[in-house]
Amino acid sequence: MGDETSVPTTAPDSALARLRAQRSKLADEAHQFHVHVPRTTDPAIHVAYAPVDPGAMEEAIERRKKAAKSPTAKRNVGLLAAADVLVEHCQGIYTVDEAGKEMGLDPAAPDVWPRFTERLGELLGEETPTAVAACIALFTTKMDLIAHCNTLVVLSGGSADAAEERFRGE
Repeated sequence: MGDETSVPTTAPDSALARLRAQRSKLADEAHQFHVHVPRTTDPAIHVAYAPVDPGAMEEAIERRKKAAKSPTAKRNVGLLAAADVLVEHCQGIYTVDEAGKEMGLDPAAPDVWPRFTERLGELLGEETPTAVAACIALFTTKMDLIAHCNTLVVLSGGSADAAEERFRGE
């Protein structure tokens, strides 16, 4: 009998070898997702995200539920949890100019893709600039933000129906 802990070798052109190569390629490609911000056209705004971890939504919802004291806060648990997920996974926000060059949103640093930060909140005109406020301000409607988060969850390998139910609090 062979060593139980050793990994069997496979021919380079075998189905198993191709599967390993495909999984490796997909893992490399899944390092970052670029998602268009709905209703932005002139300029179109995109956000680069890291994949969402499986428990990230549930953790964000639970944190927001525990912190919600007022009726308004309780109604906004799903929205704030979705914003938390986007803030946590954001790797940069950018637009594309007429020449096709990707540019950050901060006129003081156009070569840098900002994240959801207080500075971005200030640029977006928020009175109380926080990362979550900046995230919410980037979207035309609150439902656009939730749909955007659902898109990120699906790109990360999650279920759209499950994500929608969680953010609605079902």
